[in-house]
Amino acid sequence: MDELVEKLNQLQSILNSFNLKGLIQLPEIVVVGDQSSGKSSVLQSIIKKDILPKGSGIVTKCPIRIFMHNSPSKEYATFPHLGNQEFSLDDVCDILKEKGNELSLSCGGISETEIEVNLYSPEMTTMTLIDLPGIVRVADHGQRKDIVTAIKDLIISRIRDERVLILAVTPGSLDIVTSGALEFSKLVDPDGERTIGVLTKMDEATNNETIIKNLDYKLKLGIVCVKCRNQEDLNNGKNVNTQIREEETFFKNKPYFIDRKNCFGINTLIKKLKDKFKLHVEKSLPNIQMEIKTSLEQVEKNLMEIGEPLSENIDYSIWAHSFIDDMFRWMQDLMNGSFLYLDCDELIGGSLFRKDIKDFHSDMQRINSLKTFPREQIDKIVQNSCGLHGLSSIADSIIRRLIKDNLNLIRLEIMKFLKTISSTFDKFLEKAYNMYISQYRKLRLLFITKFTEVKNIKFKETEERLNFLVNLEIDYFDPDMINYENQNYLKEHIEIITLSLFLVAKNNLNSNVPKYIKHYFIFSMIEEAKILIHQHIKNLGEESKSLFQEPTDKAEMRKLFLNKKNAYLNIQNQIDGIAVDIREN
Repeated sequence: MDELVEKLNQLQSILNSFNLKGLIQLPEIVVVGDQSSGKSSVLQSIIKKDILPKGSGIVTKCPIRIFMHNSPSKEYATFPHLGNQEFSLDDVCDILKEKGNELSLSCGGISETEIEVNLYSPEMTTMTLIDLPGIVRVADHGQRKDIVTAIKDLIISRIRDERVLILAVTPGSLDIVTSGALEFSKLVDPDGERTIGVLTKMDEATNNETIIKNLDYKLKLGIVCVKCRNQEDLNNGKNVNTQIREEETFFKNKPYFIDRKNCFGINTLIKKLKDKFKLHVEKSLPNIQMEIKTSLEQVEKNLMEIGEPLSENIDYSIWAHSFIDDMFRWMQDLMNGSFLYLDCDELIGGSLFRKDIKDFHSDMQRINSLKTFPREQIDKIVQNSCGLHGLSSIADSIIRRLIKDNLNLIRLEIMKFLKTISSTFDKFLEKAYNMYISQYRKLRLLFITKFTEVKNIKFKETEERLNFLVNLEIDYFDPDMINYENQNYLKEHIEIITLSLFLVAKNNLNSNVPKYIKHYFIFSMIEEAKILIHQHIKNLGEESKSLFQEPTDKAEMRKLFLNKKNAYLNIQNQIDGIAVDIREN
C-alpha cells in the first residue's frame, strides 16, 4: 500500500512539474466536514501530529494536499512552493496559515488554489489526504456574502469525480440529518459507493446504535466512530498517542462496540482508508488507462496539425520550392482520395466536389419538361410562318426559339453549379491550409492571395466556356430528328419534338459541364496557382525564409502539447506499472 501511494504521489508530482495539474483526475481521498465538526482533529489524529491551522471561524481557507510519508530516520516537512526546503513539523502550522491567508486575500476569504505539504515521520502512515475548508451555514460578520455558496461550490468541484474517495466527517452528537458533509457527498455519490463516514465526538452522542445503523446502511464503504481530543485536551497538551489509548478504552467500555472492533478508533479508520483506497485505485485504473490513451492520441493529432519546427540550417531558397511541390502533391492526393485521413467525421478533399457534381446531376435529372408557349400562340406562330400563300413551311426557328428559352433556364442552373464549386473550392483550400500550413501565417497569406488571383480569372474563363457550351446546344441541334416533310405532324406535335431535342441538349450539358469545370476551373486553377507561388518564392530568394516563420503562439502551443505528451507517456508507464503491481499482489 505504501508503494502504491508513493507512486500516485509521483504521478501527481509529474502533473505538477509539467504544469498540468487537473489534466487527469487520479484516485485520491478528500476530507469534508462542517466547521467545528472535528474534521481537523480527525486529520491530525491520522497524521499523528498537530500541524493544521487553529483558530475560530474559517481556518482552512484553501485545499491542502497532505502527503504523508513513513520515514524511518527523521521528522521534517517540505513545501513545493518554498523550494522543498526542509522545515520542522512545528513550523508547518504557521506556514500553512500564512500561505492560506495569502491565497485567500484576493478571493474574499476562500481560494481554490491548492497548498501542498510533504510530511515525513517514523510514526506516520504513508497516505495522501486533501483537506478542504469547513462547511458553513451562514456568513459571519466581515465575511463575503456568498461565502456559503463559494465553499459549497469548491467542495462539490473537488468530490464530484468518481475517482475521489470522500471522507465525510460528522459529529455524532448532532442529528445526522443536519450534516453538511453527508449532504454534499450524497449530491455527488447518491448511492454511497465511495463515501466513508466518520462520526466524531462520540462521548457526546446519545443514540449510538440508531445513528450507526442508519449510516452504515447508506454508506457502502461503512463508517468509523472516533473520539478525538477536544479543546481542553489540546490545552492540557495531550498528544495523539495518549488520545488513541484513551479512545480504545472508551469504546471498549461501551456495550454496543464490544463486538464491533471494525467500526471504531483512529487506527481502524486508517486501516479502512488504506484498504478501501487500494480497491478504489484498482477499480479506477482501467478508465484512467483508457483516458490516457485517448488523450495521448489527441495530443499527437494536435502536434501533427501544428507540424515540426524547421531547422535553422536549411537553404530556404531551395527547400521552399521542395516544400511547395510536396504540398501540391498532397493537395492532389487529397483531391484524388489517395490521402487516407481516418480521423475525420466530415467530407474532405475531392469528395466535397463529388457531392456537388452528384447534386448537379440530380438537379438536371429533375428537369424533364418544357417551359413552352400556350397552344394558341404556337398556332399563330405556325400560321405566320405560312405567309401570304399559305404554304405549310414551318421554319426551324420556331423550335429553336423554344429550345433557346428552355436552355437558358438550364444555363442558370449551370452557373449556379459553378458558383457552388467555387465555394466548395474555398472550403477545400481552407481545410488544406489548416492541415498543412496552419503554422506559417505568411505562407498561408501567399497561398490565399495567389489562389484568389487565379480563381477570379479562371472563374470568368470557365463561365465563358460554359456559356459557349449552352450556346452550342442552342445553335446546333440534329436536323435529322425532325421530319420536315410531314408538316401536319409538325404542327400537331411541335412540343413533343421540341422536348426530344431539348432532352438531348440537356443530357449533353449534364455530361459535359462537370468535365469542363473540373478541367478548366479546378485543375487549371491549381496548376496556375502553383506556377505563381513558385515564381513568387523564386523572386524572394533567401528572403523566402520569412514565409516559414512561426508565430510565437504556435511555438508555445507545440511546447505545451509536447509537455502534455511527455506527461501522458510518463503517467502511462507509471499507471501500467501500478496495474501490474496490483495484479501480482
